[in-house]
This record gives sequence, structure tokens and C-alpha cells, in this order.
Amino acid sequence: MKNWENKLMQNYLGYPGKRDEYQKSKINEILADDSMLSYYLIVVLMLISFIWDIVHQTITVGTMLLFVVVYFNSAYLTFKLKKYRVLETEFTNKEKYKAALKNAKYRSFWSGIFFGFTMLVLNCYIFPLLSNEALETSWRVLFKAGIWLLAGLVFGFCMYFMMKNKIKFIKDDE
Repeated sequence: MKNWENKLMQNYLGYPGKRDEYQKSKINEILADDSMLSYYLIVVLMLISFIWDIVHQTITVGTMLLFVVVYFNSAYLTFKLKKYRVLETEFTNKEKYKAALKNAKYRSFWSGIFFGFTMLVLNCYIFPLLSNEALETSWRVLFKAGIWLLAGLVFGFCMYFMMKNKIKFIKDDE
């Protein structure tokens, strides 16, 4: 597997021969930055393509392919990070552990609020405007706001438990 990865990297970057440790680490750093930037660019392009599809009331192959690329990238990254357990943080200090949990609660709360608000704005205002539908101004908007707030809270709770599972407290056996 490693040989295949080396050949792929040599082919992709266009260098012959072996690299020393500094060069390898620098290449990996650059490739990681490139991967993150490419991922966000693909997500933005997917959203633009999706909005274009909404305006023209169609679904294009390009949007679906961009979605597949984003999904594959996310699934691959999640699988590899979980496999090697590199996102787990271990604490031996009880105060630092509690501070990390408090930070996770804070971040997950705001993630849930942001998710609920974003979904409300997208589904109640932006998508109807893009598809030339009339905006709702009745009690339904309040009902939908409640639904999206509830969905945001559920999302926030899920985010909290995902973050909490990555934070480990290790008792110091003395």
C-alpha cells in the first residue's frame, strides 16, 4: 500500500527519486492545505450549482457528481480519522478535562443555533425566492421557526456527544 501511495505521489507531484523526512513532511503539509481548500471550493461550487438548479427547476448531473465527491471525501476522511484515533484528546488534569467539556457544550450549542437559523433562512426565504414562490408571512413561519429551532437543538446535542466522545479523561494511577 505504501509503495502505491509513493508512486501515486511521485506521479502527482512529478518528482523522481526519494525525499528526505523534511521534504516528505512539507509535501504532506502542502497536500493537506490543498485538500482542505479544494474541499471548500467544491462545496461552494456544489451550492452554486444547486442554486442554479433551483432557479431553473431542474437537477443536473454536475450537481449530483459534486455531491458525490463531497460525500466521498467526507466519508473517507471520517473513516481514516476514526481508524487512527487522531482526533481524540486525552486529559490527566480534571480541571482541563472539565474546561474541555464546557468548551464542547458551548461550541455545540452555537453550532445548533447556527444550523437551525441557517436552515430556517434557506428553506423559508432563500429557496422560495429562487424558485419564484411567494414568501409565507403567516403563523406557518413561526411554526417552521420552531421546527428548525428544535432541529438545531437536536443537531447541537448530537454535536456535543460527538465532541464528548473525543475527549477522554485518564486517571493517573499513582
